[in-house]
Amino acid sequence: MTRGVALLLAALVLAWSGAWGAGLVWDDHSLVEANTVLDAPTLADVFGRDLWCCTGGYASPYFRPVMTVSLLVDRWLLGGHVGLAHLHSLAWHLLAVVLVYHLVRDVAGGPAGLVAAGVFGLHPVQSEAVYWISARNDLLVGALSVAALLAATRDRPVLAAVAALLAALSKESGLLVPLAALAWGMAWERPLPRRSFIGLAFGAAVAAWIRQQATLGLALPPFPFGPDTELGYLWAAVRGLGWLVWPWPLTGTTSSYGVPPPAGAWLAALVALVGLGLAVRRVPRRALGLLAFVALTAGPSAMGVVHYQTLGERYLYLPTVATAALVGSLLPLGRPVLVLLGAGGLLSAALLQVRARDWTDDLSFFAAAAARQPDAYSHSLHGHALLDAGRPAEALAAFEASLRVEPGYPFACRWIAPAGRAALDWPALRERAQAWIADDCQSVAGFDDTLLSAAALAGDWTFVERLLVEHIASDRSGRAGRVQAARLERDGDLLGSAEWALQTPSAGEFRASLHPYLQPLAAGPPPQ
Repeated sequence: MTRGVALLLAALVLAWSGAWGAGLVWDDHSLVEANTVLDAPTLADVFGRDLWCCTGGYASPYFRPVMTVSLLVDRWLLGGHVGLAHLHSLAWHLLAVVLVYHLVRDVAGGPAGLVAAGVFGLHPVQSEAVYWISARNDLLVGALSVAALLAATRDRPVLAAVAALLAALSKESGLLVPLAALAWGMAWERPLPRRSFIGLAFGAAVAAWIRQQATLGLALPPFPFGPDTELGYLWAAVRGLGWLVWPWPLTGTTSSYGVPPPAGAWLAALVALVGLGLAVRRVPRRALGLLAFVALTAGPSAMGVVHYQTLGERYLYLPTVATAALVGSLLPLGRPVLVLLGAGGLLSAALLQVRARDWTDDLSFFAAAAARQPDAYSHSLHGHALLDAGRPAEALAAFEASLRVEPGYPFACRWIAPAGRAALDWPALRERAQAWIADDCQSVAGFDDTLLSAAALAGDWTFVERLLVEHIASDRSGRAGRVQAARLERDGDLLGSAEWALQTPSAGEFRASLHPYLQPLAAGPPPQ
């Protein structure tokens, strides 16, 4: 079977060859480019602070030092070459495939192990974890968790402890490896040796202790339950089941911002449930044990779904081990099944090549997101990418689409005025602004700033007055007061200007925050 594994790895290298052309996308700009830990690493920063500690002010509860070390490998050993960094990610995926083969072979035989490794390695749902450098922590926790399971089932407690420790330091879900190992043993009616389970538990406990000593930017959010969250869990479950059957959702992180899955996802989820029901009927213990494995390894991602309103394919990287094992152990490997598996493998390889193009840069990534999952969140992110690419007119259209979709994404209001100012002259911008105000954009912090500045530069004091009086006039000690003070100063009413200025916390803050309004206001309206 060694030859079969070698052929599978060669096929995987070809199928995932698009990784070489992938670029830096979304969080990569912070974690890879702006991460100061990678410039001058210290043990205190790598092993004592959260993953996002030094990426530009973002604080997080994520303690993943093994991920940071892998990024250091990219920077220091691979010279910061983006293509090599993606090959580094692919290497972890190939390692995970080999480990899955051995894990399943030990309990179901070589042919089943090879099928399981092929399903795991070629499944298009893995594309986010492999093509996105920022999702490498899912590759790490996946490969290291499988290594811990393999060591434990082969009764190598020290190796199991080390692998479990590294898995838990790659991503928080690795802390559940001991429980996942119990579910795996139950599925195959092979209880773990006691000392191996102790090794897994010890590794996870040491990782938890190290985490306790670290300085994190935030605490992990509590696992959410309540009337407002059950719908989010339902959407996540339907999408997850759908991806396992037909993984062609949004490229990258999809929004669960109050948007139900499309009809295709519901149908695919139904097919998955029927398949699971048939598996339970045929081998109930195995199916239920592997289902418990899926629940334990995917469960922590529910916090992200509810707290951040997003759901990523990468969440299914480790759970797919159980899916692949179930498929490999249940399929009767006759000629028709082998032909079907071969056709499925070719189709998956083609899908992986197509999806690789979406990860070229931010623009391709978010364009694919908006095309495949056209909800308010994806339109807003696409607008950001277009604005950064210097295409304000298209960005404006994307932000307006974000407001039109139900439910709208209110934070699009923060960027819609800058896009409009770059794309339109003042009369057109003023007309469009009426619709944005009608969409309640004025309630979003930062929306008024650009419009006030644009109106002041155009000398449209009527519009300035409208914004001040109708929308932010009550903010006498904030933005409204500063603009009003500048306007009165321009008109020579120094007493009135001083009265407004005194409402601010300090004169220094007043002068600093007055910019950029003071200059255009003091200059007065341009000559007609």
